[in-house]
Amino acid sequence: MISLAIVVSGCAAYGAASGGYNSAPRSNEYVPQGYMPPAGQCRIWYSDRKPEQQPPVGNCAELERQVPSGARLLRG
Repeated sequence: MISLAIVVSGCAAYGAASGGYNSAPRSNEYVPQGYMPPAGQCRIWYSDRKPEQQPPVGNCAELERQVPSGARLLRG
């Protein structure tokens, strides 16, 4: 029983630590298809902004260094 608790808590910690630059929207976050970046491009996405208020699509190598706290990097 104790070993199961350790395994489960380890998984939770790993999930929290692996946040970083996720390419897919969160499961409870809807990104309209027309706002997803094309293949090879990226977009910084703010959950608290409307789709038409999001920053433009750009170069992934540049944008991944600019993702602020509370935002995600969408990869096309």
